[in-house]
Amino acid sequence: MKRVVWALWVMIFFAGPAAAQEDTLCPSSRKPVLNGHPFHFGDGVEQSPFTVSYLAGSIGIGNTGTMTLPGIVVGEEEILSFTGELTFFNASLDFRQRVNDWLAFFISYQLMGRVGTDVPTLLVDGLNSLSGGEIGWLVRFCHRDRFILSGTLNLQNMSGSFFDIVGYINDLLDSVPNPKASDRVPVMNGGVGLKAAWSPNASVGFLADADLLYGESFVRGANDFYLSFGLMADIDLMPEYHVPLGFNLGYTFSSMPEHTLMEFDHTNILGLRFEYTGSGDYDVGLQFSFYRYELDNIEVRRPWVKNTALNFRLYF
Repeated sequence: MKRVVWALWVMIFFAGPAAAQEDTLCPSSRKPVLNGHPFHFGDGVEQSPFTVSYLAGSIGIGNTGTMTLPGIVVGEEEILSFTGELTFFNASLDFRQRVNDWLAFFISYQLMGRVGTDVPTLLVDGLNSLSGGEIGWLVRFCHRDRFILSGTLNLQNMSGSFFDIVGYINDLLDSVPNPKASDRVPVMNGGVGLKAAWSPNASVGFLADADLLYGESFVRGANDFYLSFGLMADIDLMPEYHVPLGFNLGYTFSSMPEHTLMEFDHTNILGLRFEYTGSGDYDVGLQFSFYRYELDNIEVRRPWVKNTALNFRLYF
């Protein structure tokens, strides 16, 4: 309930200046538009298919709720079992520069991770984080009145930091040579993607994207493929009803490391975003995401994670 109240206050705060603006979008609006519909982007479909220049950022935090965590098995007995929560955090910054009508350059930085909220969960699951950047090109293939399709070519450089005290203790008990409680693994990957947008009218638009990545994995000495695809419905009340409020409802399937924080797994993400749409130069919104998560040391398999993020996009 507190999060819903927070979202309403954010909308009211940013909607205040709308009364002094025109009832319709300014003709000099920098937002990408198809068939009279200005598009808005959340965390589900982040890369725009439009060759426009912008700066975007996001910061979020989430948790799993209370879970039961197993202890350490010594012989036939389990000791030090307890309950606890895990907290997830994420932040990103994206920049895109339009080169011409069909070409744009982009660069981004991401930081995400998970950590126990108290001593028991910190000991059992440790601290796991990923950070790194991405550079690439967006090429527009097709642009019609209601539809646009673009492709991306990108290079990603990430670094993973993993702290696992339970694994360290198990290695000591199993007499593994040179056991380590923490590890830092750098990886580099290359990928391609498709981005599309379609709008049947001024109030409703649909976004879709798909990305394929190949390269090094966070398991040392191994390479792997990673896949993600997302669909999003984008609703804007401004063009038809002159209300500066929009909604995004989206779904994402992903095996990308930045979404799973582990190897050889996937997750399904449901997202709902509320946004202020009264400006032709920027977007600001509050996004709620829900997904299941695979955790090796957790007795409850694939617990639900609830994440809240504040994001913005400034067009120039």
